[in-house]
Amino acid sequence: MGDFWGSLRYSSDSAICRAAFHAGAISPLGGDVIVKVEAGLPNYQGSNRNGLLSSTKLGSLGRTSISFEKYEDINM
Repeated sequence: MGDFWGSLRYSSDSAICRAAFHAGAISPLGGDVIVKVEAGLPNYQGSNRNGLLSSTKLGSLGRTSISFEKYEDINM
């Protein structure tokens, strides 16, 4: 299935689809999503969102984190 760490901002080694569903950016069936690469965080706090429990882990400011946005929310 794939592990993922964080809540709304996730460690860059997280499973993309599971993290995007946890964040509410895609449905359980999947879909299009915008992945934003951001600066890393000192830690990633797990949480229970949309029926999935993410894990907690220490991060690194020298690495990157990811967040998600629904594709249809973007004005192109």
